[in-house]
Amino acid sequence: MVDLFFVKSFIAVAETGSFRVAAERNNISQPAVTQHIHLLEKKFQCFLFERSSRKTTLTPAGKVFYIYAQQMLEAYQTAFSEIEKMKNLSIGSFSWASI
Repeated sequence: MVDLFFVKSFIAVAETGSFRVAAERNNISQPAVTQHIHLLEKKFQCFLFERSSRKTTLTPAGKVFYIYAQQMLEAYQTAFSEIEKMKNLSIGSFSWASI
């Protein structure tokens, strides 16, 4: 299982090419982003990024994961939005606050 927050860190690095900028985008520390990427790479047992002193680019495996990472994040956001809509509906005497 992959933590969605790790996926957000991965997407941010992929889109910015920078661990520092990805950290700023997600309001976390750069070491946290580095750890998220390290844990993802450990999980997949391959590198997702090629790192150089100038920039960070996706490996072929990283490019594949990027496609699915975007879909995962989009699915989560859609589900969250749908649940929020449901909470705003009045459904008999059922109360979402009791959960």
